[in-house]
Amino acid sequence: MNWKSTKDIDWTMLETRLSAKLDRLFEAPPNPQPKFDLLFWIDTNGGLNFDVYQKLPDDKQIRFGDIVDGWNSEIADLDDLFVNLLEEIDEDEDEEAEEKMDARLKDIVKRKCEELAKKNFGYPEETPISWRIK
Repeated sequence: MNWKSTKDIDWTMLETRLSAKLDRLFEAPPNPQPKFDLLFWIDTNGGLNFDVYQKLPDDKQIRFGDIVDGWNSEIADLDDLFVNLLEEIDEDEDEEAEEKMDARLKDIVKRKCEELAKKNFGYPEETPISWRIK
């Protein structure tokens, strides 16, 4: 794949890959805590940035990408696609293109999070979890 403009983006493939990635993460979620917040981070600032953070009660934060094997390597090719695309956009497209991409990526993650929330993200039902996307 070689995306030259936002029209070239394969949104179906992206949704499939990101959804599968989150499914794998929450099949056996890392780091169970009695209560915590999840932050899903996705944007195209310099490439594709995608991670999940767990905010613990003591205000510490754990980046799942640091504790889940293969988290970053699984999307390295997507990151490269967005790096190249962003270079093309800077030259050829309007400033809103990146904002529109980010909004669409957040929508993909939001739909998946809503689905996962119905199963409490794989954690026990009694575990109170809040989540948001940034």
